[in-house]
Amino acid sequence: MRLNGGFTLLELITTIAVSSILMLVAVPSFNSTLRTNCAVTGANSLLTKLTLARSEAIKRSQSVSMCKSNDGATCVRGGPVDWSQGFIMFEDDNNNGALDAGEKIIVAESTPNACCAISANKYSDYIHFNSEGIVNSNGSFFVTANSASDVNRTVAVFRGRVRVCSHQTDKSCPAPS
Repeated sequence: MRLNGGFTLLELITTIAVSSILMLVAVPSFNSTLRTNCAVTGANSLLTKLTLARSEAIKRSQSVSMCKSNDGATCVRGGPVDWSQGFIMFEDDNNNGALDAGEKIIVAESTPNACCAISANKYSDYIHFNSEGIVNSNGSFFVTANSASDVNRTVAVFRGRVRVCSHQTDKSCPAPS
């Protein structure tokens, strides 16, 4: 009578081969899940910040603006900086969308989401909410996973109301141009 003390070499090689084949199938699918999660996370983070800006404008009965920033201290106009590199939310006393001396910073954030790019069609430099929570103009932000341009979400702003949608599944959702 022989005692079973472990695996044979043939069993071990077969198990490793089957595991390798399963990993080759699963890894690309998992990468797709990670890209989608990155775009969704970036869009939801932006939605939260825009909702906070609107809420602060209403609560303070004062105009609040958000501008893109790469250092958390100064607003960036034009240029290669996109919204994913950071932003500043501040009380905008003169409604110009720029952080001027004496205007109070509410939130400053640098690199809120490094795995995606955030562009905008109307809000290239800033978005402004008046004291009633209404935006200066309707528009959209487009959140795209860095590693896949087809994985994206849209953060649409209409009269101050902010929502996340996907133009691939929602025909009323603006598509990036």
